[in-house]
Amino acid sequence: MTVDVTAGATAGQVVITLFWRTPEMPLNAAGHRHVVVSQISRNP
Repeated sequence: MTVDVTAGATAGQVVITLFWRTPEMPLNAAGHRHVVVSQISRNP
């Protein structure tokens, strides 16, 4: 899992990329890929 967030930011975007595979998938398969983008805002 990769999380990209700027430290010290009062507001920003968090991008999370998820990879996973099921047992039925061949070993050379790329796997399922889901990208989650979340807008965050932090109150003072």
